[in-house]
Amino acid sequence: MSFFKFGNTKTLLSYKPFVEVPRIIIHKEKKKNNNKNITGYLLSHLHSKRRNYCNSLLINLPASLIQRLQSVQNAAARLIFNMRRSEHITDALISLHWFRVPEQIIFKVATLTYHALQGTALPYLVCQFSCVVAMPNRRRLRSASTTQLDILSIRLPTVGSRAFPVAGASVWNSLPDDVTSAPSLPTFRRHLKRYLFCRCYNTI
Repeated sequence: MSFFKFGNTKTLLSYKPFVEVPRIIIHKEKKKNNNKNITGYLLSHLHSKRRNYCNSLLINLPASLIQRLQSVQNAAARLIFNMRRSEHITDALISLHWFRVPEQIIFKVATLTYHALQGTALPYLVCQFSCVVAMPNRRRLRSASTTQLDILSIRLPTVGSRAFPVAGASVWNSLPDDVTSAPSLPTFRRHLKRYLFCRCYNTI
């Protein structure tokens, strides 16, 4: 299956539970005051489960395909808050603490890279990265004093940039030092979430 076909299939499968199931619940619970809470809980669970499934494979795909997946997330948020399509969606996403799709992908790739660097990933992923500080011919560079990774050269940017050793190193090098130098996985995830949330919505 190609990356484009995978992205299209992921979009189509994601729409069904976000649109059909919550409407059934809303219809059954329309006389109760907690219908938004019930729908929000269900959508949050389904959304987090489906959005995280193999989403690291979507790294560096065309913006048009990513926008299709973003439309799924926007539809879920509008359904929870009973919003019209013409209403701005940013405030709803912020209140739900949902990343936009690009940041979701970056979070997954960065987490996999952290596991690989810590030796807790699968064996074939652990050996995919080289730290700049460990390379003799790069020790005098400014990047040698940081946690940056060496990015492999590629022939075809459209395809090679999606390879995990290249995409993982590129994402890792784009993160601030306080994120990449985290001593543990929980601390790394917490700092990464804060950084991506601020970058996503331009909040402090």
